[in-house]
Amino acid sequence: MTPRSMPNTPADQASFTGSGRRGRPGPLRATFIVILALWVALPLAIRHSNSVDATAYVAAVQQVRKDPDALYADRVDTWSDITPEYRKTWCAVAQVGTSRDCVASAFLSSPLALPVAWVLSLGGRPIGIYVFQFLSAAALVASMLVIWQLLAGRARHAPAAIVGTAVVLTPLALKTVALGQTSPWLFLSVCLGIGSVDRARRGTSTVSWLGAVVFKSTPAALAAVLAWRRQFAVLARAIVALVALALLSLAFAPLDSWSRYLTMSRHLSHVAGGIPHNFSIAALTSSIWGPGFASRHATEVQLVGLGAAVAFCVTTMRRVSDDVAWALAAVALLLVAPLVWSHYLWAVIGATAVVTAARRGHVDQVLWVLPVVAFALSAPVTFGAETVFSNVVISLPLSQPFWDLYRPLALLASLGVLAGVTISGRRAEGRGRADTKSPGDHPVESEASVSPSGLPSHSAI
Repeated sequence: MTPRSMPNTPADQASFTGSGRRGRPGPLRATFIVILALWVALPLAIRHSNSVDATAYVAAVQQVRKDPDALYADRVDTWSDITPEYRKTWCAVAQVGTSRDCVASAFLSSPLALPVAWVLSLGGRPIGIYVFQFLSAAALVASMLVIWQLLAGRARHAPAAIVGTAVVLTPLALKTVALGQTSPWLFLSVCLGIGSVDRARRGTSTVSWLGAVVFKSTPAALAAVLAWRRQFAVLARAIVALVALALLSLAFAPLDSWSRYLTMSRHLSHVAGGIPHNFSIAALTSSIWGPGFASRHATEVQLVGLGAAVAFCVTTMRRVSDDVAWALAAVALLLVAPLVWSHYLWAVIGATAVVTAARRGHVDQVLWVLPVVAFALSAPVTFGAETVFSNVVISLPLSQPFWDLYRPLALLASLGVLAGVTISGRRAEGRGRADTKSPGDHPVESEASVSPSGLPSHSAI
């Protein structure tokens, strides 16, 4: 932020952060708090039969007590392909019986998740599901508070942009929390970053990332970023924690459960392109060339995704802070993943906020990106009848093929915009240094304080 754009009076500062007079919450900040409260309260009030992901975690713990071999199906063509034994367990946990109305969800996590799921579901079926939902909501709320902290003081219209983002993300938030999803844990890690000198902040980010690794596996690839940015102490502690969990998981399921999990994951990745509500490149190829294309050319499609992820990282991750590198790498994984659900997209929201906050000036010019990207990515949930809250959805008269094509294109377009913001910020910073530095002089920092991670430091909400 340039000195000219900095608030000079308490009234100016209040307008920047959305505060009211005498420290009382202003309209924007109060609206923001109310929206986040709704994210927590509404999903916890719904029937647990809609909490399919949290139910799967609780059911997995109960299943390994009875028959660990039935936890993973040998062949998985969609997320609902499971063994008959596990189906009975899942339906009993969901309390929907074993009729055809019970649409059970597979346990798609690795055996690493079993010890963690056991701890979180110690209270039994209702409490265990509530715990997963609450952790999901807490991660979402904490992430949005971090975004407020990063951006609210950077520009006059930043609070309005953040509130607008929260509004358009509300249907997606309600769906994510209602399902009891663990994707918000990676969202929190992306927002917090890995470059802070604050040990509590960095520790929370690391724990959130490890939670995402345990339940999603794919975020484990971010360990390469830790090595690249020389975060060796964090990486070593993470490896020790994961090895300990792997050993502990043997108390819940035999060693060959890993073989079943890998077989299931490999087969699922080959057929993921035809699974509905998918934002991946595999889904895009299936939408264009037919449902079976991604399955017939699974290796080629995955190589295209890998190439796109490498190109994204190469073009965006030069001369960036640790936090920005962490955020960009997290969203690059979405280009490789064969199955990208809507709740995976929280990482893109976090990365957009982090990249915007990392700009040393001209933040006003890119503030529009955050709510626009949020709207584009959440539109299938808001208007496409994908949410568990039917009364929230404003269903548009658009065909299913339209949404099947829209989802991956919206993700690719959002990542393209994110890359553009990153590159333009880097170029603007380079021009600023060239303009302010003369022979024998040293560049002068602006009045905005900058943390060692490269992100501006501002007061929290």
